[in-house]
Amino acid sequence: FMINDDKIESRYGVFKPKKHSFRWDEIRDLVMPHKQKKAKLNLKDGASYIIDFTYLQKKKAGLIRKHIYYAAREKNLNIIKVVNLTKNN
Repeated sequence: FMINDDKIESRYGVFKPKKHSFRWDEIRDLVMPHKQKKAKLNLKDGASYIIDFTYLQKKKAGLIRKHIYYAAREKNLNIIKVVNLTKNN
C-alpha cells in the first residue's frame, strides 16, 4: 500500500498481484465499516471499489485503515461510518 497526497495505490494477490491506483480527486466518498477489515471507495463516475485487508495482520490492517481515514479527512472527503459493509452501502 502507498498512500500519499495524490493517490492510493495497492497490490492484491500472491502469484499475480494486480495493482490498483485511485487518485484522491476521483473519490466521492469513503465508507469505513467498524466490524470488518475493509474500506469502500465510491468513485465520482459511479463505480465503487472495496479494499480488503483480511489477508493482512490485524495491527497492520488497522494502521492502514487509520492512515486512509486521516488522509481522506484531510482531503475533505465525505466519510461514512457503518457497522458492516453490505451491498446497500
